[in-house]
Amino acid sequence: MAEQLGDLTRTHTCGELRSTHVGADATLLGWVHRVRDLGGVLFVDVRDRAGVTQVVFDKDDEALITKAKRLRSEFVVGVVGKVRRRAPETVNPKLPTGEVEIVVKQLVVLNEAKTPPFPVADDTPVSEDVRLKYRYLDLRRPRLQNNIIMRHRLTTVIRRYFDENGFLEIETPILTKSTPEGARDYLVPSRVHPGEFFALPQSPQLFKQILMIAGMDRYVQICKCFRDEDLRADRQPEFTQVDVEMSFARPETIFDVIEPLMREILKLIGHEITTPFRRMPYSEAMAVYGSDKPDLRPGMPIQDVRELFRESSFGVFKNIVAEGGTVRAFVVANAANYSRSAVDAIVNQEKAQGRHLLWARRLDDGTITSSFPKAVGEETVRQLLDATGTSNGQLAFVVAGQPDTVSQTFQGFGAYFVVDARVQYRVDDHWTASIGVDNLNSDKYFLYHPFPQRTFLMEIHHAR
Repeated sequence: MAEQLGDLTRTHTCGELRSTHVGADATLLGWVHRVRDLGGVLFVDVRDRAGVTQVVFDKDDEALITKAKRLRSEFVVGVVGKVRRRAPETVNPKLPTGEVEIVVKQLVVLNEAKTPPFPVADDTPVSEDVRLKYRYLDLRRPRLQNNIIMRHRLTTVIRRYFDENGFLEIETPILTKSTPEGARDYLVPSRVHPGEFFALPQSPQLFKQILMIAGMDRYVQICKCFRDEDLRADRQPEFTQVDVEMSFARPETIFDVIEPLMREILKLIGHEITTPFRRMPYSEAMAVYGSDKPDLRPGMPIQDVRELFRESSFGVFKNIVAEGGTVRAFVVANAANYSRSAVDAIVNQEKAQGRHLLWARRLDDGTITSSFPKAVGEETVRQLLDATGTSNGQLAFVVAGQPDTVSQTFQGFGAYFVVDARVQYRVDDHWTASIGVDNLNSDKYFLYHPFPQRTFLMEIHHAR
């Protein structure tokens, strides 16, 4: 039977008590995390979002321990008692509160609970359908609680930083007019004006431009964006972005504002980074990494090997180079587990897109195999592997053609092979910045958004 809270008031959170609190009276309010019945003594871990504290029911109070034995996981309770130091052999160094415990004098059962459909006390794998059905329980689990707390701290750091640098946080409308952007709009029917609709903003683009014209000068908003498009790894219907706009800004102005912000954000999660970040021209990014937002962490850049084929007997490559094209290679560092059929599957996948891959590899024992030994000769294949630094157990893909076409072929190769190889990542940050002719096509149209793109990539461990 649930009891009323009455005058019970929390004096400490479940993650607050330390050895300095020994002898103090304490009142905790939270959820039953675990129960351990050792016969004459009952130990209960009480949890709230701040942490876990162990409370003890001694055998001396028979009525109290009888009531405590009814406790089960996820009961909501209030406990009143005195903080005491744990015996040395029972100290739990894994918990911030592990040196102390509360000897309970009063127990209030505020709400009982049925047995949860999955463990709440840890992050045991659970199917997504079950997690979403019992979302309120899922949100009690450590990982999600830590994520939510970290997001709060992150937004606090971002807001403080921009305020200190003269930015105004300005809220823009959610119900607005449909404007042409990169995806379809979500539409909301108007009750007042039948047959007409509001659109949810894909971004505050027009609003922040109006603010600049209005003289707001420096604007920031942590805003919601809505895009009706298919799900992808970096896309979902609703997401939050840090939206920034500045008047009278030059590229260095943007660098000087964003780089210290990223340093503050990374410091929050325990990583120190140095500034300034590397500046990479668009042409270099496409030539060396096949992407305008390259991931530098894998350490597998695209290599230019055109000189090897300029005077080659392989007429196809020789003619491409003579006509101003290029030959580039991509070396897969951990390719020992790729069978011939797996390599052929990659080649066929590119062939379906109208792109042609050749390959050569060194097996673990040093044996050289390739898909084009007869066309170029075994010696040229060996020279190719030597020139690209392809060692035993590594694989080199080769493509020839116009630079743009070759870059498109290798786009995403680094991320694909690193994830597949379960490589340990490091933190990396750089700018792809080139506001000039090298990101214009022959018709003088920008090949991508003409402003600097900051690529910030961080994974401690990324694996399928």
